[in-house]
Amino acid sequence: IRIINEPELTIFAYRYENSTLSKEENNKINKKLTEEIHKEGKVFLSSTNIDNEICLRVAILSFRTHIYEIELALNEIKAKLESIIKMH
Repeated sequence: IRIINEPELTIFAYRYENSTLSKEENNKINKKLTEEIHKEGKVFLSSTNIDNEICLRVAILSFRTHIYEIELALNEIKAKLESIIKMH
């Protein structure tokens, strides 16, 4: 996972990158990761395109967000990414 930019307020962008894959292949994995996380519906992440790279974004805006929600998001990202990589 590569952090794309320094966090601004409570939002930061990141993406999965495998140095042995092309930018297009990495983009496909990041797009699939976004789709799979949205399909599950446990957490919501947005995506964007920065310099022709598909990136995911997370925003933690509410003072009511607890460590549980952050850990849930991280666990979902990790589980979905591991599943996608195994199929790739």
